[in-house]
Amino acid sequence: MRVIRVAAARATPAARVRRGSVWLAILVLPSATLALVVATPPAWRPLGGVALAVGLTVAVALLVNELRERGRPNRDVERLLAPIFGEEYVLIVGLHVPATRGELAALLVGPAGVRALLARRWEHRFRVRGRAWEVGAEQGWVPFAENPSFDALALREAVEQWIAVTSGEPGIPIAATIVFPRAGSRVILQEPDVEIVTRDNAPWWAQRIGRVQRLDAFRATRLVDALLTAARPDARARLPRQGEAVAPPRG
Repeated sequence: MRVIRVAAARATPAARVRRGSVWLAILVLPSATLALVVATPPAWRPLGGVALAVGLTVAVALLVNELRERGRPNRDVERLLAPIFGEEYVLIVGLHVPATRGELAALLVGPAGVRALLARRWEHRFRVRGRAWEVGAEQGWVPFAENPSFDALALREAVEQWIAVTSGEPGIPIAATIVFPRAGSRVILQEPDVEIVTRDNAPWWAQRIGRVQRLDAFRATRLVDALLTAARPDARARLPRQGEAVAPPRG
């Protein structure tokens, strides 16, 4: 599988808020913990020292994670998919697609069509029945507060509209796919409405979608070229906004 990383992807407002929150926590945790130690009575100073050490450890962990995520976004998705797809597939990482709120981990383009990949890194036990998500708890399975199926379907719709505009080719087959790239994720699938890929079922999923060819090599190459051209900063300003009329392709 070929991997194409789009450089200089513009951060979304949600990503900027999340990054700002992380940096605020990194800056505040040590100083707040130190202030707490200073205000602690002498008899309790040893516990204050422990709290300071914990605060510094958490701040360092947040800093390391932030730097790792900034330098290697969605590398865990690449590592999961790269061994199970051949050279006829392309994984495009870092695309800025409007109306996706930064949720698009990558686009997988190949003979099986296009997969809009939504990554979820929750390390827990889940059960998916149709579009209903449940999480494992002490009392059994309970409804999950979030619904990645709805998020994935909304992501596919946004990607579908964007690809129709950028490529000038309507009718490109696009599927919504949720990827759990981490080993601690355990997902029980009972006829889910969207494709769900984990470390356990990734090879089986790749074989299943590869049985039907939905996109020939020429069309796939033309699509990838169009998406990369549209991803350039100077090209974004020329793209029609969502909902605007798009002239049909010539020829």
